[in-house]
Amino acid sequence: MTRVWTTGGGTVIDTVALRALAGKIEVAAAELGVASAEGTKVGMSFGTVGLLVSHGIAALERLEQCVARCLTLAGNLHNFHDRLLVTADSYDDAEGKVHAHTGTFIMDLLSRLKYLGLCVPTFAVGKGVFSSMGIRRGTGLEGAQTAWGIEALSAAMGMVSLGDTTRARGAALLGATWTEVAAVAMWGPATLELQGEKGKTRLSSSAMLEYMPKHLGRSALLIGSLLEHPQLVLGPGVVGVMNAVQGGGRKTEVVPDLARLGPLTSTVKFREVPPRAPEMVGYLDKIDCERTGHIKILEHRTGDKVAWTVLVRGMQTYQAGGHHPHGMATNLQEVAGMRSDQQRLVVAAMNQAGIKPGEPVELVGHSQGASVVTSLAADPVVQKRYHVTSVLAVGGPTAGGVQKHLQNVNVLHVRDISDAVPSLDGAATEKGILTLHADTTGDNSQYSAHSRENYQHILDAAETQKLPDVQQWEQKRLHSLGINKNTQTTAHDFYTARKFPAQQVYGKVGNKPKISKISSDVSKLSSIW
Repeated sequence: MTRVWTTGGGTVIDTVALRALAGKIEVAAAELGVASAEGTKVGMSFGTVGLLVSHGIAALERLEQCVARCLTLAGNLHNFHDRLLVTADSYDDAEGKVHAHTGTFIMDLLSRLKYLGLCVPTFAVGKGVFSSMGIRRGTGLEGAQTAWGIEALSAAMGMVSLGDTTRARGAALLGATWTEVAAVAMWGPATLELQGEKGKTRLSSSAMLEYMPKHLGRSALLIGSLLEHPQLVLGPGVVGVMNAVQGGGRKTEVVPDLARLGPLTSTVKFREVPPRAPEMVGYLDKIDCERTGHIKILEHRTGDKVAWTVLVRGMQTYQAGGHHPHGMATNLQEVAGMRSDQQRLVVAAMNQAGIKPGEPVELVGHSQGASVVTSLAADPVVQKRYHVTSVLAVGGPTAGGVQKHLQNVNVLHVRDISDAVPSLDGAATEKGILTLHADTTGDNSQYSAHSRENYQHILDAAETQKLPDVQQWEQKRLHSLGINKNTQTTAHDFYTARKFPAQQVYGKVGNKPKISKISSDVSKLSSIW
């Protein structure tokens, strides 16, 4: 059965008792290991005198089996001990408690060093990242290992923490800045384009130019870090090389004609009414981002009342530049705390959909989309324009110092501890934000830890186990949307791309290719920022 628990809500856990229990389990595991070693010695000595007796041989085999079971049990106890400590850390981090366990300070330090040692292979080629690429299950510690390891690695590189953020955010800011510089140098200034039922909307793509003047203090810290540690440019430099290689050194790229990608409106029928959180995560599968960006907005009409659901999928390509907004550039911008290209496009879609002030809006996202919807909900400008009532963010890095801006928003973050992706910002869960944690390592599930299907399964498990905090969150969510059997739901689809001055757009009319130029003169910029 999937193990689920919450932090940041009304549930209170005695983490001191939890750590004490973990200590007792660790002692029991050690004693079991000693007993197994003694059993092995007895078996060896017994074998020298009793091998000629048939009963002696049978007894020796049973003893060996017993030793093997003891060793397996000892390993399981050690693993359970580690999980208890991870759970205790999750609660303490989420509640903002200081980790000052006097009697265990040295052991805690050694434990974290152990995790750091495991993190590099976990992050680079290990189970944590592999699980996001399709490997079924990891060890159940990848999330914690990745968060601690990325932060420690950023510190070792010489990164600064940029105020109240993690060092990993400083590293992401450097990477995002270099990515934008490299893309502009190779292709020219980018334009974001969104195609909806009301036509095209064009936006500027200038996350760096907007961020730097508004955060002079952080920018100065970043420049100082670069001057002190010039080697920091090597990592982001690789991103620039990747852009050049993946772009083929060309100033053109084949981009789909957004106006020809598919229907822009459709009627929606839910499995159950009102649709609960697991179904909304499953509905993300209906968003096709294979060729270019795609945002889906659901309009719920119940009599005179209108409510909205905005659905945002995750990363689709590792390419840091190029036309796809669901790429690595958005990841870096999100972790860096910038207004990412994807945020701009989602807001443009909300604007074109006709969402009015005061109408309730829920934001749902997975992976990169989880980070995008959390950032949008915490943006004071978005809050002023839209009435965001709830956020469901699953499997994404969302601990970006946003809690103080989400006081009046009903937020649920969902994390699988085998999934390394939510920890890529180097931060633990944030104090005051309701987070649903899950340990699915014993489920033998067909889904990878980072998959949307896995997170749908986790939300189903939370419903089955009737977690009070999650039940309360769901009740508030459904009440704000007001969906019932009389509700008519319409899906609005928006297709998006990042385009450059000399880029060509390829569509099809009959059997002949249609080629048109995208002008670098963007006359109609639409943005609430």
